[in-house]
Amino acid sequence: MLGSIVSTQKIQMLGIDLEYSNARERISLMSKMVAPEGVPLGINRRLGTLFAFSAKEAVYKAQFPHRRRSMGYSDVVLHWRRANEWDAEATVDSIVGLEVKVISVCNWIVAVAYLLT
Repeated sequence: MLGSIVSTQKIQMLGIDLEYSNARERISLMSKMVAPEGVPLGINRRLGTLFAFSAKEAVYKAQFPHRRRSMGYSDVVLHWRRANEWDAEATVDSIVGLEVKVISVCNWIVAVAYLLT
């Protein structure tokens, strides 16, 4: 499906983040940076924290080369459209059209933030 999207549209912004899902000490630090309302509903809190943290990191990486704007974790407000134990999708308040997809693969969380033109 991505091939059909890319063939008709160009990627204006792209950010990718990887997080190791078994790093327990990092997860406790992440939970302090991700507000409870930023965690997707319908999945366990630990995995939701990882999804939200990785999504926010991907958003920062996508926007920075274009906007040259530093953003804190509270600057990135995610609206989760769908979430389960394997993947999730969200939009971002501060950047119209920016989409975020997060997936759990083995022991890794992969988040991709993108804006198509």
